[in-house]
Amino acid sequence: MERISNSYLRRWLGVPRSFSSVGLYSLGSKLQLPLKSITEEFKVTKVRQHLTLKNSRDEKVRSAKVEIRTGRKWSTKKTIEDAESRLKHSEIVGRVAVGRQGLDVTPTAKWRTATVEEKKTPGTERVSMKKQGSWLNWEGARQQKLGWNEIWKMEPHRLQFKLKSVYDVLPSPTNLATWGLIDDPKCVLCGKPANLEHILSSCSSALKDGRYTWRHDKVLGTLADTLERNIRKPRKNKEGLTFVNFVKEGEKGQKKKVEGSGLLVTATDWQMLVDLKQKLQFPPQIAVTNQRPDIVIWSASTKQAILLELTVPWEE
Repeated sequence: MERISNSYLRRWLGVPRSFSSVGLYSLGSKLQLPLKSITEEFKVTKVRQHLTLKNSRDEKVRSAKVEIRTGRKWSTKKTIEDAESRLKHSEIVGRVAVGRQGLDVTPTAKWRTATVEEKKTPGTERVSMKKQGSWLNWEGARQQKLGWNEIWKMEPHRLQFKLKSVYDVLPSPTNLATWGLIDDPKCVLCGKPANLEHILSSCSSALKDGRYTWRHDKVLGTLADTLERNIRKPRKNKEGLTFVNFVKEGEKGQKKKVEGSGLLVTATDWQMLVDLKQKLQFPPQIAVTNQRPDIVIWSASTKQAILLELTVPWEE
């Protein structure tokens, strides 16, 4: 049943058939969809049912020893026993420090103790995928959880592009050659294999021709325009105490417009410099340096400075 639903989901999302189920149901990936696996939900339901009967307050229900049927490939009882044994072991060991890091800085890699059957699940399958699991090497990238409201409001093909780019299934020449659609996977400019990494940030010919600089400046210009509009918005200085309006029983409170939060709300005298067209000189009132960030925003009254630097799209 899940195979059939996966094929329809891939068709609806506009991704190729090779798109892994990790991208559809994974809860630890960089781009998470509001979808749930039928198989995982079946297992969760069976485990919940088993524990409800096992830990029931009614002694007759506990002593009935009702058998939960799940099929031949998976056993509810064995899964619960393994989970309880690992939980007891983790409670005995406790949290341990790794290197010079403090406690709870990095999550525990529980997949090391996984069995052969568990390694086939979507949660650990991503580790063994070289292409579609390359996002595991991204450092500093934030997770993004998409809700149904965001998906319905998205522009056409935007969700499709986001999924394909995160899991490296865009129609690059190397992918097209792997899928048997073209014969030559080489780059037209330099002759090297044109995978997604090469197209985004590794083509020497594109670097010499200024293509990467042009793309960088276009993105930087869009960010600068958006920041400029937000900086120029009239804001009121919040002075004095903020009181809470209590609502009596049976009455309705008045909704107030909530202003956006963030650093730009904390001052009204922001100034901005952008490293476009002319060489940016770092404001000497902040610091004397030869460094040139892409955008510098500062406030003299609150003594705050915001530095923005665009990185290349592929950093591995």
